[in-house]
Amino acid sequence: MKRPPSSRRVSPIGLDLSPAEIRMVQVIGTPDQFEIFRSAVIPRRGPIESWTKLASIDVEALAGTLFRRGFSGDRVTIAAPREACSTHLIDLPSRDGKAPVDAIAKAEVGRAKRCDPSSFELAAWYLPSRGRGEQGVAVACDRTQLESRIASLEAIGLRVVGVDLAEWGLCRTFGPLLAAEPESVHAVVQVGWSSTIGVLTIGGQVVYTRQFSRGISDLFERLCGRTTLSSSDAAAFLDAMPNDADGSAGDLMVRRSLASLGKDLAAELDTAVTYVTHMYRSAPVGSIFLAGYGADRAELAGEFDRVMGMPVHWAEASRGGRRLELATGLAGRFDA
Repeated sequence: MKRPPSSRRVSPIGLDLSPAEIRMVQVIGTPDQFEIFRSAVIPRRGPIESWTKLASIDVEALAGTLFRRGFSGDRVTIAAPREACSTHLIDLPSRDGKAPVDAIAKAEVGRAKRCDPSSFELAAWYLPSRGRGEQGVAVACDRTQLESRIASLEAIGLRVVGVDLAEWGLCRTFGPLLAAEPESVHAVVQVGWSSTIGVLTIGGQVVYTRQFSRGISDLFERLCGRTTLSSSDAAAFLDAMPNDADGSAGDLMVRRSLASLGKDLAAELDTAVTYVTHMYRSAPVGSIFLAGYGADRAELAGEFDRVMGMPVHWAEASRGGRRLELATGLAGRFDA
């Protein structure tokens, strides 16, 4: 694999293992300022029913792509499988004390799940203070499913040096933009294949994450049904279609489908923003940052703007580029 310039610090390879495609990014720089060194997107060839274990054909394609595209090293960072995770709101001791916060959080989540704390991995963090007892968020990931994903990558000689949450990876990519208005409630929305993630932040801190049941798959299935396009071809068609596309039947169908998707997602996000602004009444409403499929489409952004009245920023505003936002944020974990 190609080595980066010696004067720059190279990151692990961020892998976003989505149901329809595998996205990989490597960056150079520092945790506060980095740029993409290598990137690639390949379609999934195996069955997409499960996220937890990559099919052998996908693993082989991943290994070949990393080699041909000149990625450096064998260290990778992945996101915890979302379907293997559960989220819990927990009470935490004072953040000024010396209490073992991680151990306390793990024990509390174990009681809530009624399972052995050793059966899951945990990430926990404090929520912004609201002038009362300290609260935090804990996300537990089933150890068996996580180890299955790690094993499939280690089988091709990769070393998984970090496991992150998708919400934190996205926030890392959009970090400078979120920091521009640190007291505001911002929303990062990643449109996925069959579902969408909405992440609400204050001061760069994740305060609420919600998964919406709609993604881009409905549009792609309609597009593929009317043509001979594969799902990867449909993604390329969407990427290539300009925002000022003509009124052809195909373009019109895509535009209407994107607007319908945006309307539904904006209504779901509006509920989430209302909930968070009720929790943090003094925090002003900030901006929406779109990522994932169709993030640069005016039809999608227009519905969020119309329904919510919040400024909307497209994918170009991020350091990740089209559908690479999560992989970029995973790569940006220089501490891994």
